[in-house]
Amino acid sequence: MFIHYLLTAYRNLKRNIFYSALSVLGFATGFTTCIIIGLFILQEFQTDKHFPDHHLIYRLYDAEHATEFVDMELVNALTTHFPEIESAAAYNGIPCKGEIRFPAYLKTKQSYLDTDYFTITENDFFKIFGIKILEGNPLSPFQDKNSVILTTSTARKLFGDESPLGKVVSFMVGQELIISAVCEDLPTPNSFSTDFFLNVENPAFIWNRSCENNKCMDRMEVYFKIKAGADPQRVEQKIRKYIPQLSQNHHQLAPQLLSDIYLSSRKIPYAAITSHTKANTRLIYTLWSTGLIILLLSITNYLNFNIARMADNARTLYYRKIAGASRHQVFLYLFTEIGIVTLLAFFLAVCLSHCTLPWAEILLNTPLKWQYLLLPHALIIFTVCLLAMMVIICLPPMWIAYSPLLKQASSGQNFGKLKQINQGLTVFQFSVAFTIMACLLMLNKQMRYIQNSTPGFNKEAIVYIPIQFNKQIARPLFNEIEKSIPGIQLSLSSSIPAFPVSTGGNTALNDAGEMVFTSFEMLFADENFLKLYNIPLQQNGEYLQSSRAICYINETGLQASGWKNTEGKIMDSWGTYPIGGVIGDFHSQSFHKPINPLALIIEKGVDKPANSDYNYLSIKLPGENQTEALKKIKEICTNISPNTILETKFLDLKIQQLYEKDERMQQSIFLFSMISLILLMLGILGQVHQICLKRAKEIGIRKVNGASSPEILLLLFRSFALQLIIGFFAGLPFAIYFIGQWLSNFVYRTSHNAFIYFLAAGIIAFFVLMLVALKGYSAAALNPVKVLKEE
Repeated sequence: MFIHYLLTAYRNLKRNIFYSALSVLGFATGFTTCIIIGLFILQEFQTDKHFPDHHLIYRLYDAEHATEFVDMELVNALTTHFPEIESAAAYNGIPCKGEIRFPAYLKTKQSYLDTDYFTITENDFFKIFGIKILEGNPLSPFQDKNSVILTTSTARKLFGDESPLGKVVSFMVGQELIISAVCEDLPTPNSFSTDFFLNVENPAFIWNRSCENNKCMDRMEVYFKIKAGADPQRVEQKIRKYIPQLSQNHHQLAPQLLSDIYLSSRKIPYAAITSHTKANTRLIYTLWSTGLIILLLSITNYLNFNIARMADNARTLYYRKIAGASRHQVFLYLFTEIGIVTLLAFFLAVCLSHCTLPWAEILLNTPLKWQYLLLPHALIIFTVCLLAMMVIICLPPMWIAYSPLLKQASSGQNFGKLKQINQGLTVFQFSVAFTIMACLLMLNKQMRYIQNSTPGFNKEAIVYIPIQFNKQIARPLFNEIEKSIPGIQLSLSSSIPAFPVSTGGNTALNDAGEMVFTSFEMLFADENFLKLYNIPLQQNGEYLQSSRAICYINETGLQASGWKNTEGKIMDSWGTYPIGGVIGDFHSQSFHKPINPLALIIEKGVDKPANSDYNYLSIKLPGENQTEALKKIKEICTNISPNTILETKFLDLKIQQLYEKDERMQQSIFLFSMISLILLMLGILGQVHQICLKRAKEIGIRKVNGASSPEILLLLFRSFALQLIIGFFAGLPFAIYFIGQWLSNFVYRTSHNAFIYFLAAGIIAFFVLMLVALKGYSAAALNPVKVLKEE
């Protein structure tokens, strides 16, 4: 009997090849997309879980100050006073390609490595994370404070197959270090990486020291590993209770599990210099929702096809019933075809996933691994989703087989309830399509708004050179470039747009006579800064000629201070400076963040600010021969500092990096949304085909009575008009909600008006009209006499 069902199902699929192709293609597309998205999400949740005993590794977190940087002296306190803790270590991971660019490198006589990350830590770090020492002493990989430990990939880049032990490398500004060990590369995926390790015992590598009341504290991340069998909750309770007694610098410390760091929603101040990358949770949730929508659209398409076909074949099913077939046999007859379509779509999806995986990795900017699908929880989720999908797909045949509907077929009655379900599914498709299209249009509008908006300063033809680790060459480099290249503009500053700045505060009387404290971002620069970046002066005083240094505040700072003008005002932060005017607001960070009060301290005719170091040299290239000028700048950098690599970077490219996540998210959403819309159009195409078959006789009669092809097309379009209108109104609240939620991530955003929704509705209606015209025209062009004879 089962063989008979298979042969019958094959015959039906072959006879209805158009429906069969749409069903298999729609399901395969949905499966493929879900597999790709599932691999990405599974990989995100596997981050940092490839370290041995990752479930026993924790990081101390300062909940009071919302930072992961704590007193490194806590390392000794943890191992001494908490017997449940096996070992602890201080750690400071330095990203070299984040918002703050550390010009870090390792150099030998024969080779050079521009590093992406490096780490400052101690010996116990390797025990905690289970990182194997491949060469050197595994118990004490750091031999002394000038030791450096290379990862396997770094050692291979610098020395090839030669053993690097005992060899000398030059680090950054010429500091010589001895290679004491080689360790394995950190397992991936991880939230932190490194090319080499430096010894925290070297005072030169303590870069985060804060002092207050003649007491200094070295801030670093502190990791610890609890013993196997220890109760994590008890350890956390003891840390919360006893750490404040052991350290006067912290009052609310808590442990954070290693595997929770990447997906944590905690917003760390100065996140630009954190050693851990953070998951793009918005992208994860968006892709998860998109995958679910695509799967639902695939199921909806198939349900629409199936319901329409079962309604047409109901008389055949009734005859089977009369011939003695039980309800159970009718259901198996219908289910066999569903099973074949599902299996064909699944195997096609596996092939498509394998072929499209390289493009998906480029789009999502991460390698995807098939083995994640074999994880126990992944298999459970996949199985549950597959079973749920099968149950939903089986509902129509179960309803037909176990309900009185078959009896209606004998009298030629219409299947009103099935038609209502079909129409309801179509409304769902239109509402989803409208919501997706509206979101896509608003996403594109916001990104164009960001790209076309003026940040408040000039960013064109400006390059910058980070000099924070080589400050002594700032003035010689400035003078040599200025002398050698005519028409060039230069400025030295503590920071530049797109990079974080230091903070300070000013307490002063506002115009109402009230004492107000205002937090300011503090930026120190020379007198060329405003001209080079073309930052406008809104109010200007006459203090610059008589003062060694002068302060300009931005418009936001003026409003926050409660002033109408700056006449006679003083900035008392990081020194005392007369406020000489007001500059225009400019975006020093992305549009996600608000413009904060800014104090720009202009120091006139000095080599170095009194209260801040110059960290960047900004250079505005001349209008002509910019390539030659850039080449000359690089030659001067090499001559001024032959032992140090000075990199020149374009500022506009750096600003673009602030929106890399948004652009990647836009590309991903656009691609998967297009897949959703294609599935929708396939479903509409199938329905138009079915309507044309059902109404072939009616169309033939209308043609005989003189109806034109446009009138026939209008008749077919009316079949979807009501569903379109209902679908638009049903999808409107969801579109408004999702667009509002996404725009709330931007402090500065484009206008949100009704035009977007009308445009989205018009686009969807246009595509539906085109599909009706595509399929309906062929039906309207048929010879009506031939159609009526066949009917």
